[in-house]
Amino acid sequence: TRLIDIALVAPHSARVDTWADITEASYRIERLRLGDDRPMALDVAYIPSRVAPGLEHRNLTGSLYEILRDDYKQEIVSADDQLLPLIVDPALAAALEVLPGSAAIEIRRLSFNARSENIEQLRTVRVGDRWDFRYTLRA
Repeated sequence: TRLIDIALVAPHSARVDTWADITEASYRIERLRLGDDRPMALDVAYIPSRVAPGLEHRNLTGSLYEILRDDYKQEIVSADDQLLPLIVDPALAAALEVLPGSAAIEIRRLSFNARSENIEQLRTVRVGDRWDFRYTLRA
């Protein structure tokens, strides 16, 4: 994983993506996910700063969920995902090293801790031919 950017943003800031619904100061974390040194996904996550103060000082090239669990005692125990088909635009194509117009999957996720608090909002764009998508649903 390659960290592209981390910034502390306020609600309604120009830096907040249109898909994100943040209501408090949050870290905006943009990372490029790699497999065999090839881009596989571009992630943008929002983590409330009260949940993980000082997050910008952590090594964010590994598992964000492990950092939240180990350093902040904020374990993600459930998440709601929305999967959307996406045709990659030129800017995204450059980041993901694919041709513009390539197929991808956009996943929007809300992640929750044991107290059912939303502690992450995520948008990840995954290259369609570089992932094997598997899901398990339990009642």
